[in-house]
Amino acid sequence: MEHATIKAENQHSTIDKPRLIKIYWWTLRFLKPYKVLFATSLFLGLMIASAQISMPKFIQVLVDDVLPSNDLSRYREILVVLTGVIAIVIISTILKHLTDRKVQEWVAGDMQIGVFQKMRSLGYSFYEKHPVGEIFSLFHTEVEAIQKINRKYLPTIIQYAITFAVTFIFMAMLNWQLSLVFIPGILLYYLIGPYFERKSADYAKKLADYHAELNKKQYDSISAMMELRAYGQEKWKLDQLLEQDRKTAAINVVYFKLINYRGAFRRVAVYFSGVLMFVCGYFFVSEELLTVGEFIAFTILYYKVMFDLTILITNLTEQRVLLYQTIRLYHFMELAPDVKEVDHPNVLHEVRGGIELQNVRFGYTSSSDVVNNINLSIQPGEKVALVGKSGHGKSSLIKLISRFYDPAYGAVYLDGVNLTQLSLKQLRESMGYVFQETYLYGGTVKENIQFGNESASEDDIVAAATAASAHKFIMALPEGYDTVIGERGNKLSGGQRQRIAIARMILKNPRIIVLDEATSALDHENEAEVKKALDQLFKDRTIIAVAHRISTIQDFDKIVVVENGEIAEVGTYDSLLERNGAFYQLLMGEKRDATNA
Repeated sequence: MEHATIKAENQHSTIDKPRLIKIYWWTLRFLKPYKVLFATSLFLGLMIASAQISMPKFIQVLVDDVLPSNDLSRYREILVVLTGVIAIVIISTILKHLTDRKVQEWVAGDMQIGVFQKMRSLGYSFYEKHPVGEIFSLFHTEVEAIQKINRKYLPTIIQYAITFAVTFIFMAMLNWQLSLVFIPGILLYYLIGPYFERKSADYAKKLADYHAELNKKQYDSISAMMELRAYGQEKWKLDQLLEQDRKTAAINVVYFKLINYRGAFRRVAVYFSGVLMFVCGYFFVSEELLTVGEFIAFTILYYKVMFDLTILITNLTEQRVLLYQTIRLYHFMELAPDVKEVDHPNVLHEVRGGIELQNVRFGYTSSSDVVNNINLSIQPGEKVALVGKSGHGKSSLIKLISRFYDPAYGAVYLDGVNLTQLSLKQLRESMGYVFQETYLYGGTVKENIQFGNESASEDDIVAAATAASAHKFIMALPEGYDTVIGERGNKLSGGQRQRIAIARMILKNPRIIVLDEATSALDHENEAEVKKALDQLFKDRTIIAVAHRISTIQDFDKIVVVENGEIAEVGTYDSLLERNGAFYQLLMGEKRDATNA
């Protein structure tokens, strides 16, 4: 199977501005359910900005009117009003922080749920094409980036944009000519500043990519710990991890240098306009075009408006950097599942278990087929074994029958209905699986068996474990069925894990049973016991098995020999032996291998 990655543009320059704006609006759609609270936050921000900006006006009145006339009565009035303004700022700030926190936490929760739901909707094929480390990195980098945009940058940008606009209006009301002095500083910044903005954005994108790769390597080094120790390759993997960490750190250093250069140049622009303001201010005051109090108020407003503008530009730049980090997640959320469910599926009132494949062709890539022109009919209650050499298409047939994939050509039917017309829920409920590689959760034995049927009682769990020849070894564990078996069941042997998986499937009690070399990890004695239990419990159920040992399928109703993605032979065990064909050659090869072993 070809390796795939979640597609995203390699360089931010390949994303045009309209596309980037579209991605930005997509990141903000998580705020939609909370628009009332968000609007409340904006209103409180406007109140805070207005109250803060009114304070320089009090200073102006104090300097120009109150102090020269020594008017204590008016001074007391100003103090009372100023106290009220401060109270408004404090109360509004508290309410705004509470409102913002609610919105931010709710949005973060919705985002996590949305990503998980998308991951589940993409189905089996997605996880065969994409490594777990790559998917895991989405939560470390991309989801975190969107959370930062919604939690920090968007509220900050709106808050300082409002403050900047209101402050500039106050400045213009004091003296509109003097309020223009900040323009040269802004022009000076934008002669050189955009260079640092672009370079920092470039390195931010590189940093996000290096972090994603580092997360993948960290996941791989942890999940493969047993193999690393078995081969004594801890140093090899550690060297790879450290090398990626060094590359990430080097990019990080350059990135923060660029940020510091950008900030330093921005401050130079602010101070340059500040010098111009004092020069022009002196002229306006000396010509009595501006009072001393107005100039003091204007000076306070100037530094506030420049501070707000600096914070605003910084946050816009950093938000833009984070936005580039969300591109992969955006593409991930835009992915359509390979297996799509119809809007109005058919409902089988009773699943009998008849399966038919008609002219089925399928390949994991468009360039080659692994299943070619398959026609196969499986009757309800029939036991069918798929045999053949490894890599010839047996497991692919199982995936098509289970509708983990849809065929490129032809169709698969269940009880006469095309699988594409059935709901995935009914299909999954009708089928039980035991795969060659069993996944167990890191909980207790009981929880792993109960996974097959959440409503099962303890007696049902014990009965299923007994039927799977698992009860005896489970009771020998330190805490029996309440024993925690570790991640992926690493405290159990391969055979023990397989028997728990079989118990899980028995507890589900499906109409169709799919066994993909399910007993390959068992010894002959346990394999015989489990096979006997399955035969008794699932009599008259449809069983489709990929056989590991041909000697275990002598009593199957039908044996299908698969070669090079095609059906070479079909028949019973005895009839196929009489032909001396492909099945006979497989059996002789198995016997030779057993003799050599």
